[in-house]
Amino acid sequence: MKRTLNTFLLLNVILHTSDCDLVHGFCHPDRHIFRIKAVNAKASTNEIATEEGVPDLGICAAQCQITTDCESFSYNEVDYKCQLVSHESPPTQTVTAFSLFTSKCMNGNLGDWKMIFKAAKGTLRSFANDYFNGQSINVNDDRARRLNNAAVVRDELMDWAVGDNDFSDIEIRLYDTQADEILSIRFEAKGKTKESFFAADNAFYYPWSDVDSSTDFVLSESSDIPLRIGPESGGWLAVFEKTPSGFSSVELSSPAIAYVLPGESKVNNWETELAKTSNAKASVANTFAIFVR
Repeated sequence: MKRTLNTFLLLNVILHTSDCDLVHGFCHPDRHIFRIKAVNAKASTNEIATEEGVPDLGICAAQCQITTDCESFSYNEVDYKCQLVSHESPPTQTVTAFSLFTSKCMNGNLGDWKMIFKAAKGTLRSFANDYFNGQSINVNDDRARRLNNAAVVRDELMDWAVGDNDFSDIEIRLYDTQADEILSIRFEAKGKTKESFFAADNAFYYPWSDVDSSTDFVLSESSDIPLRIGPESGGWLAVFEKTPSGFSSVELSSPAIAYVLPGESKVNNWETELAKTSNAKASVANTFAIFVR
């Protein structure tokens, strides 16, 4: 089956502008979510369709999401072929394949999700201290728990021990000033702690296609960048306690939650990308939150 580039672009725009009304505001039920399912997989007997001339992996993912019975897909960046398959089957081509998660708005107030941590940009508070200090903050303050409120929230559940909880999943979510969800990253919670869950090989999905198992996922109590995905100079996500001394073209409000836009690739230099006034691949989120269930 062949489709034109314009058709794919239209499908991608329609898919990623859908929304639903939830307590925390707007969310993207069909987020850019990629999870490596199989590498060098062999032939599949459950192929739905092979699309040719697909310009990028994100559009292949979008096509799978709107295709009945599509549960996984593969994308070949050499010949631009997108293969859609059903029932978690491996692809026919010997390329990396991706499992596709169903479209759901992962609201912390629905589906047994519970917020256990929240921090906002520009509060002049130490992100690392609030994350690691072991104190409960604003746990029972409903106003503080609003995702567009700058107040810090830290639940005592943040300090769970291995084997001391029934959590199955943990999500990091970023929000804008209207409490609209920007992106989410989900991790396995079982057998993990607030320090150990944040690892590439523990991630279920993330909104960037070029993150892999070798990518640095760092949580550090002593760093000026206490949380980051990628190197300090660039990457996909970074929480800055202060503007780095080498920055001259941009001033960050502490703490600053810098992220690469969903579907975009890694940035090589945070300062260069955040200083752009147009066509930037990165931005700064208003709110950082952690949910468990």
